[in-house]
Amino acid sequence: MQLNGLTHFWQTWNNCGPATLATNLSYYGSTLTQADIGNVLRRYADDKNVSPAELVAYAQSQGYMAQLRVNGSAELARTLISNGIPLLIETWLEDEPGDGMGHYRLLVGYDDATQRWIVYDSYAHTNLVSADPNVYQGIYMSYEQTEAWWKVFNRTYVLVYPPDRDPLVRSILDAAYDPGEMWQEAIAKAQAEIAANPSDAYAHFN
Repeated sequence: MQLNGLTHFWQTWNNCGPATLATNLSYYGSTLTQADIGNVLRRYADDKNVSPAELVAYAQSQGYMAQLRVNGSAELARTLISNGIPLLIETWLEDEPGDGMGHYRLLVGYDDATQRWIVYDSYAHTNLVSADPNVYQGIYMSYEQTEAWWKVFNRTYVLVYPPDRDPLVRSILDAAYDPGEMWQEAIAKAQAEIAANPSDAYAHFN
C-alpha cells in the first residue's frame, strides 16, 4: 500500500520541517515549496528548529485541518494511510553513533510482508524505493527502527487534511480524537512500557 502523487523536496540547511510539510501538502494539490513555508516559519538563518505546533499552525493558515498529536502507533498509521491520509511524524535521526537530532518524516506507505514503511524523507538517501535516481518514490524504513526513533518523541505526529475529510479522521481516531482522551491513552502507554521495563528511559520521559 502506497500513496502517490506527492512532490518530494530535498531539504536545505535545517529545513526538514518546511520541506516535509511541503511534501505533505503536495498530496492534496498544493504547489507550495519548502522555501515558501520556510520563509514564514524560519525567518532567520540560524533558526535550527520548526516545532510541530508551528507546522500545524501553518497548515491551518492555508485552509487545512491540522492536528498535533502524540501516542501514534503502527496500526493507526496503517489505517490512516489506507484511507488516504499520510502522517508527518517526528523522529530521531542518527547518521553516526552519538550524533543524533530530531527529524521529520512523512509516512506514505507500508508493506507488512517485509515489515517496512515507505517514507518520504527530505534528508536520507539510503534504502531508496526506486533504483532510478531521477524517480523519487521514498525510502524503506523497517517497522522496528521507525518505532524506536518515533518513541523518542512520544510518537508525535501531525495530521493534515482537507476539512471534508474530518468525519473520516474522527471515525478512525474514535475517542482519541479528543485531546484529553489522547493524552490519557499516552500516559497509559508509557506506564505500561515502564511496568514492562523499569529502565526504559524514553517511557519515563514520555
